[in-house]
Amino acid sequence: MTNDTSIADGRAPVSAAGAASGQRVPLKAGFLTDDLADLSAVRFVGVRCEECGITLLGRRRRCENCSSRQVREETFASGGVVYTFTVQRYPPPPPHVGPTPWVPRAVAWIDLDHGPRIMGPIAAPIDDVRIGMRVTAEFLVGWRDEKGRDVVSFLFRPEQASVRENAQ
Repeated sequence: MTNDTSIADGRAPVSAAGAASGQRVPLKAGFLTDDLADLSAVRFVGVRCEECGITLLGRRRRCENCSSRQVREETFASGGVVYTFTVQRYPPPPPHVGPTPWVPRAVAWIDLDHGPRIMGPIAAPIDDVRIGMRVTAEFLVGWRDEKGRDVVSFLFRPEQASVRENAQ
């Protein structure tokens, strides 16, 4: 991968050639809506169990909580609330890439609105991240895979009201 820029908000740099390739794949099959052409329209997908009610990220045929086969696919909201967070001080292992040089960042468990709890980086100064803060997922091209395809990943950005509340 060509490292043209370093982005401190947690986005991995991607060369102009990579952004123009047109071939996109999700960071993990079954985790995102199928059409990745318009990044602003991408959403998380998963299932809701009809037996126990749990929501799970990713398409699947069976509930991981109760083993029921009575699951229905859902598209989840991109907004949620920080459940808890930590500071990631070291870069993630391949295939994930981060800014060069590495900059510590907040990584949080997010309770998606009416959906599952998922983990992701927060694009905000570490000192501004708070438990209970509202965030919204932003989908972006994170890196290029071994076949030269753009890998669609995500991060969370604080919603404006949360930023103002934390400043007070």
